[in-house]
Amino acid sequence: MPAAFVKRMIAAQPIVGRGQRRPVMALKANQWWPTDPAMQQTFHPVWSYAAPVSVVAHGGGGAAFYRCNYLTDDPRYAANAGKAYALLQHLESRGLNETQTPRTVALLESRAGQDWYQLKAQTGLMETIGEKSRGQTVEVERIEGGGTVETTAQSSRAAQCELIRGQVHHKVVMERLFEESVPFNQIYLDHPEDLSVLPDYPLAVLPFPYSIPRESVVALEKAVQKGLKLLIIGRKGETDPLGEPCEEGPLLEALLKKYPRRVQFWEDDLMAMGGHPQWIAKFKKFVDNAVGASLPLRVRRDGDVEVAMRVGKEGQRFVFVINWEERPCNVSLQFPRLSDVRRFDEIAFSDEDPLRVRSRGAFPAAGLQSPLRLRLKGGEVRVLVLELA
Repeated sequence: MPAAFVKRMIAAQPIVGRGQRRPVMALKANQWWPTDPAMQQTFHPVWSYAAPVSVVAHGGGGAAFYRCNYLTDDPRYAANAGKAYALLQHLESRGLNETQTPRTVALLESRAGQDWYQLKAQTGLMETIGEKSRGQTVEVERIEGGGTVETTAQSSRAAQCELIRGQVHHKVVMERLFEESVPFNQIYLDHPEDLSVLPDYPLAVLPFPYSIPRESVVALEKAVQKGLKLLIIGRKGETDPLGEPCEEGPLLEALLKKYPRRVQFWEDDLMAMGGHPQWIAKFKKFVDNAVGASLPLRVRRDGDVEVAMRVGKEGQRFVFVINWEERPCNVSLQFPRLSDVRRFDEIAFSDEDPLRVRSRGAFPAAGLQSPLRLRLKGGEVRVLVLELA
């Protein structure tokens, strides 16, 4: 079961990814309507006031509440939202706008590939769900892996699932990276000009590259030659960006044959196994081995706690920690590659507490090699600002 905070970021990250060369605002940060009594009984207010902080922590240039008039109906919610924006304003004064997500994993998505696969699946599946098959057992030959379904209703459900296979593959990989607090940037394979940054990453994951431009394959090969590792899942570039099948076969096949140690292909059906503990452990092990010492932060937690990092040009580290639960939670942070810290501040607030800034002074590098242990109140939002010597 994914951590609760993952839902919002899966929605926001594609927006961030589309803005590689321009400021980005991720909209609809509000998770729920505060005036709804059922929502008040079900969700802690953190689900509302921490949303803009979460969006910015993962690369958004800003966040706005959907139907923000709901916040004004109860002063409690408006005040908490005000704390969140005051926190972001304070961080901006410390250089937040000049930071970026550490280049640890590049998540490469083909939006065109998802659409072309959806059309392909729809064309094949809908032929089997017509008037003549109503109420009968039908065989859906073009479902992934083949197989038989027992009723037309089941056929329809199978067809609907198949249409979103590409999106599900992408979602599963994002869930794993978010939950493990592995920094990643989403980049679109459909934009070959954006792939010039790939040599800066140790690992790139392609969850479902059904379509890929030939120019992107060239860019991938150049990055692999410079040390990038590729994990390709599910598809190998069977069509070009216009959905035309590649006559020479899947375009990524050549990279698999030419660079067997750096490029791997998993023929895993993430719709079926993406949530299984065995697959989760397999993916985690692969990522750990691939990024190795490049991982800027290691995290342990005992609850639904989100952790994200942004890195500044002048050596700042902004570490966002959000406790999405009502109960207190413990978090352990370890910075394996950090030099001496000349200034270490904590900025925090919660539903019950005002925004506060606390200085922890200077830390030698050796002092941060041991885990930094934090205890967060229920619904607490805390940001660590580290300025390196």
